[in-house]
Order: sequence, then structure tokens, then C-alpha cells
Amino acid sequence: MENFEMKECKVVLENCTPKKQIGLSAEIHHEIQESNMLTTRTKQKILTDLDKIRSIEIENYQSVQREKILSEVVSSEISYQWQLTILKDYFMAPLKAQEILTNDEYDTLFCNVRTISNISSELLRQLKKKNCVDAFSKIVPFLKHYSVYAYHYKASLQMLQNISKKNTSFTRLLEMQESRPEVRSKLSALLITPIQRIPRYCLLLEQLIENTPSRHSLYLPLFELHKKVESVALHLNNLVEDQENAQLLLEFQRSLLHSFPSVIRPGRRLIKKGILTVISPIDKKCKRCIVLMSDILMYCKIKKNDVNLPNSLKCSGIYPLNKCKLVKNLSKGAFTINCEDESLTAYHEHASEIDDWVKAIEDRIKQYLTERKTLRKDSSGRRPVVDKRNLGQYQELGVSPGVPRRKRLISDQDDMVGCNNGDCTVYNNTKLIWTRPVKRRCIQDNTEYTTVTLEKTPLMKEQDCLFPLRELAQKNIQLSNTTTSAPNTNDNKVNAENNISNEVFVFGSDAPQSRGFTFSMKSVFNGLKNSVQKLFRFRR
Repeated sequence: MENFEMKECKVVLENCTPKKQIGLSAEIHHEIQESNMLTTRTKQKILTDLDKIRSIEIENYQSVQREKILSEVVSSEISYQWQLTILKDYFMAPLKAQEILTNDEYDTLFCNVRTISNISSELLRQLKKKNCVDAFSKIVPFLKHYSVYAYHYKASLQMLQNISKKNTSFTRLLEMQESRPEVRSKLSALLITPIQRIPRYCLLLEQLIENTPSRHSLYLPLFELHKKVESVALHLNNLVEDQENAQLLLEFQRSLLHSFPSVIRPGRRLIKKGILTVISPIDKKCKRCIVLMSDILMYCKIKKNDVNLPNSLKCSGIYPLNKCKLVKNLSKGAFTINCEDESLTAYHEHASEIDDWVKAIEDRIKQYLTERKTLRKDSSGRRPVVDKRNLGQYQELGVSPGVPRRKRLISDQDDMVGCNNGDCTVYNNTKLIWTRPVKRRCIQDNTEYTTVTLEKTPLMKEQDCLFPLRELAQKNIQLSNTTTSAPNTNDNKVNAENNISNEVFVFGSDAPQSRGFTFSMKSVFNGLKNSVQKLFRFRR
């Protein structure tokens, strides 16, 4: 046999995707522009005619494309309706008839599929009767029913997995129905079709707008319709993200030791979670699980190898983001977070991981500060907490416990509505009602600022800031009146009451008032006794 020499064979693969062919008028236009065979006036006239021909070609092309897109809208809606019909006839109806699932499991698994099917049927009927814009304009308000399905979609998939493992009857029925030639589809694939339908509407409307000239009568209605459908699709995406974030927060809450502290609150989102090496004055140098949320940064001690297991993390510190400042040290692969008098330094062996953390923390701090300018602000008294004793005082995560406000006394005897609950004290035959903390009032309002109202006597009609001095002056006048003659005693008392009761004691006045000061041990002990009784709230 002859020896054959083997040579290397090289195959060069070029891009085989066909390019979009330009029209004949465009080719002629290009050739005329490149050559100088014609005069300027003749060239301008020919080019103008070619532009008109090319615009007509573009309009014809867009018209053909619009017809194709509209036919695709109808055909895709027919296919979608058929999938929903299979879901109802071959899965929902048999499961309901044989009572394999409980009512709660059935409702969780299929949610509002029948409502969505009715909306699709009506849209298909409108598309066959009217144009695309009128049909969608009538159905768009009802597309919000998809949000209910999107919100429960994750729970539906979880329920499907749980039932498939536990319920043998359901598994047997599922295998039998999925193998039928009419079905030829998995139940999980059918359940995801409503989630994909609204984005499909947006894509078809975008293609329809691209192939509609701006001077067309349907251009503006199509543009407005696309905005409405796009808002529905954005709402659905936000619902799915919120559901996923709620699930992440719930899993993180379970991973905390004894589920403390509580991290689940309205509006809070989990941004990033990971394990970094932390250097701090308290924890020294060790591995910690760092969790970045929408308003706080938390780092936890790792109790188990898998941080997603229950009771695998223990909270070590909480930093409110509105008081955090990030200091980058990317050359050493680390960053430092300063929060008032606390600081935390973290690093990772991979520099890219630190870059991601720095970007996530910086973006979240900026966004959070922007949100605080427009939304209702949280307590400005937030401060970092790294002490277990202070951490236990937190009723709400990240909010400083502060100093509890004291209860204040009601000033009027008529306002004793709250005494029925037993939160009142009887002192000197007077009920003192302890109420919830209220807003402080101005001291210039004498009648409202009075904290305790006793039984009113002629000597206590007006209790303002100078009442003790006026009372002392009145007692001195009464003592002086007793030293006068007996016939004039009553007249002097009446005159003293008329002159003093409504006047304010003024230092240095010419009135015949005694401004002396008397001291006795008996008054001192009586004052101490009254103070002790008030302090311990003794009842007589």
C-alpha cells in the first residue's frame, strides 16, 4: 500500500447570519452619491425621488411587519388559552373531583387560574372583533389580577414540591396526566405561563411600536398602551422580588439564635449577606456573617458551619446606616465602617468580594439618605449597639431604646375617664390619675399647666407660679388681723380676702404685708412626710 501523508486541515467559519438586504433605491442612492457623473441639480432631483421611493418601501415593509406582529399576538393568545385550558381540564378538575388535595392546598397550588383564564378569553374575543389597541385598552385594568397569582407563585411551587413528596395519590395522578398525548407538558411548566404572559405582551407591543411610523394614527395610542402594560409588568416583578426578599428575611430570622433580635419589619429588605473576616476591639479577629439590609448593617457570630440552619447565628452588633461612614482601603482588600464611636474593619482574601461589598454599602447608604429626605424619617436617636445588655432593650431593631418617658398627672378632676382601669391613686381625698406620656404644654397657661388639682378652697382659686408667696402673705395678714380689736376683726378679714385673693404678691410693694420668713421643725417633718407619701404613693 502507498503511504499517504496526513496534512492539517483548517476550516474557517465565517458569520453565516444573513445581513439585512437594502432596497434597490438605497443602492442607487449610494452609487449616485459616490460618483460625479451628474450635475448638482440633476443629482438633487434624482436623490429626492429616490428618498420618496425608499420611504414608500419602508412604509410597506413596516405594514407587512405590523400584520405579522398582530397575527402573532392572536396566535400566541390562542396558544396561551389552550395551555390554561389544559391546566383546568386535566389537572384542576380531576384533583377537585377526586378530592386528593385539601381546600387550602388546592387554593395555594392553583390560586386564581380561573380568573386569569377568563381575562385571556375576553382578550382573545376582543382581538378577533377589534384592533389591537382597542382590545388591550379594555383588558388592561383587569391585568392586575395577575399580581395575585405572581405573589403566590413561589408558595405554589413550594406546595407542589411538598405534595409530590408526601401524597402518593397526587404523584400518581400527576404522572398519568402529564404523559397524555393531549397534554405533553409538566404541571410546573403550565404554572409558570401566567408569569411569562405580561412580559410577552410588552415585547409584542414594543415591536408593534417600532414598526409604526410616528405620523400614524395608532402610534400615540400604542405608546400609551405600552406604558400601561409595562407598569403592570413592573408591578409584577416588584411583587415577585418582595416575595423573594420576604422569604430571605424569614430564613435569616430563623437562623438567628432564639430568633433574636427581630429583623422583620415593613419596608425592610435584605441587600447582601456573606462571611468576612472582622477586626473589632470586642471581637478581635474572627469570621463573622455580615448582613446588609435596607436601613441597618448587622454582623453575627457563626455558631454552625451552615449559616442558613436555625440558630446558626448570634447577633453581635447593629449599625444604623444613616450614621455610618465607609472608609475604603482596597489596596489591602479591606474596608472600615465608622458609626459614631464604634468601628468595624472587614476584609476578604478575594479583592473582588471586597469591591462588591464596598459598592453595595455605598449605594445603599446614599439611597437610604435620599429616602429619608422624602419619606417619613425613623428615629434620629439611633446609635450603634455592640453590647448584649443594650441589645436586649431594643424593642425594634436599630431604634435606640432611649429613656422611657414618665407618666404625668391629669390636671382636672373632671378628666377622670381613665380611672376605671385602676391606674389611679388616692391622696389627701383626691384621685391622682397616671396617664400615658403626653406632649408638654407651655407654662404660661396657668390652668392647663397645673399638675395636681386638690379640692378648691377660697385660698386656692388661682394656683400660678407665685401662689406659695401669695398664700404666705395671706396667712401673715390673717395673723395680723387676729391681734386687732374684736369689733373690727370681721371687717378686716373681708377686706383682706377681697384685696388679696385676686392679686399677685409683688416684692417691694407698699402694701401692709408681712414678708417675713418663719421656720419650725414641725413644718420640716410634715414636708418630709408628705414627700415620702407622694414618692411611695401611700393610700389612706
